[in-house]
Amino acid sequence: MNLEMDLLVERDYNELRNLYDKFMKYLSVKKDQDYTPVTLEFTKYIIAKSISEMGFILGIYSDKKLIGTIGANLIPVMFQNTKLMSCTITLFGIDPDYLPLSKDSQLKIYQAIIEKIKETQTDFIWVVFDSALSIGEQRVFRDDLQFVKVNSNVEPLTKLLGSYGIEILRKKRGLSIVLAQLAKLMAKMQKISLPGGKIRDPIPDDYPRIVELLNAYSEILDLTQIWTIESFKKYIEINLQVNNIDHSELKKEYPETTFGFFIRVWERENKIIAALSYRVMEVQFKKGKAPLSYWDYLAFSQDLTMEDKKAFIVNMYNEVYRKASTLTAFYPYYETKALKKSGFMSSQMKNPMYIYPLTENGKKLLELKKISKFYLPFIGFLL
Repeated sequence: MNLEMDLLVERDYNELRNLYDKFMKYLSVKKDQDYTPVTLEFTKYIIAKSISEMGFILGIYSDKKLIGTIGANLIPVMFQNTKLMSCTITLFGIDPDYLPLSKDSQLKIYQAIIEKIKETQTDFIWVVFDSALSIGEQRVFRDDLQFVKVNSNVEPLTKLLGSYGIEILRKKRGLSIVLAQLAKLMAKMQKISLPGGKIRDPIPDDYPRIVELLNAYSEILDLTQIWTIESFKKYIEINLQVNNIDHSELKKEYPETTFGFFIRVWERENKIIAALSYRVMEVQFKKGKAPLSYWDYLAFSQDLTMEDKKAFIVNMYNEVYRKASTLTAFYPYYETKALKKSGFMSSQMKNPMYIYPLTENGKKLLELKKISKFYLPFIGFLL
């Protein structure tokens, strides 16, 4: 197959929507996985979220026909007190009619995106492979492209939301009665009073403090995203697109659910001491659709106790209760202990993380052998 790659500057979102919908349905059958229904508004959102302001997309063409995409997103990071520019590879999807790709075709696509990334001021490339990607496909990066595995198990944490969440999974995912009984152990809802203060929506005047909380993790973790007030505002702007996705049909079945993007802060003694951003979205299971919640960013003041952190987390998942069946916290290494003490458990999704240094500063990451503590945005390799 003769493949060509080129920057996708003019984007036909209807064409991309059809391509992504076909690819996601293919994965759902082949890999037996859940997915977010691909509408036109979701397509616009996932592209904006995946490449943000500094990223780009390559169109993958066969005989001048668009058959896939692969993208890159540049993200400023802090690594052991050194500012670096990282780039992650994302938005990979191929029309199933052209799958499986030969090894030569895979190499041609991946080399094209790497060469394009090299034109930017990037210190290293990183990629987290989705569990849907085969071991053979991952080996192309490791053996042929010389990417280095720095974490073999980037594992999201999940929390089932009580008997309500179990019943949704039993009906929509086809959870057996036996598994539903076992799930009750994961789904127990705790009740903890907030130790002072109140949880509320933020206002723009709160943004500098939220950014301060997020950036403070660079003092205790090896690798973290660098935030500015402007990048935080852009993050909000992009994720508010979730509110444009039509959930009206599912809303009839789940009238208590409020879909969309949310940020909540905990204020105590006139100071913001915790913040959480999350989304409630529609997900397609085997036997129907249901609402799920994704926790994007969680940040605490570094002087809070474990009990303080647990209280905020528990109050937040009680806020989402009866709005979604499950919570997922991606890349939870910034607050793993607090999340687990609050009832989150392994999602059993084992996604390896690889890096490819491009500069001398980028090579310093390899000195760690393993990057086990980091705070990066959730951006998967596949759509």
